Amino acid sequence: MANGAMKVFEHFKTEMAGAGIHVILELRPEAGDGEVRVSKSGCQGFCQMGPLVSIVPDGILYTKVRSEDVAEIVQQTLVGGQVVERLLYRDPATRKSCRGLE
Repeated sequence: MANGAMKVFEHFKTEMAGAGIHVILELRPEAGDGEVRVSKSGCQGFCQMGPLVSIVPDGILYTKVRSEDVAEIVQQTLVGGQVVERLLYRDPATRKSCRGLE
């Protein structure tokens, strides 16, 4: 909930609906193909990097996401299948990014 995460969550709901993406706002097992789930969670182990956005099953982890970044994530990643390089998590030891789309 820190670092403006709820504001980011609200922007995702608005942007995804505007892009015509069917949005499920909490995890529900009955979701079908082509649906996107958006859920809230607490700290995932490194809160200082939050708000975090995980794109599953693509293996993408965006860090320090601001509400201003949401439209770009929706259009580039969810609609266009491209990563937003500047938001990718990078392992501090290897500098390797956490991403699955190439």
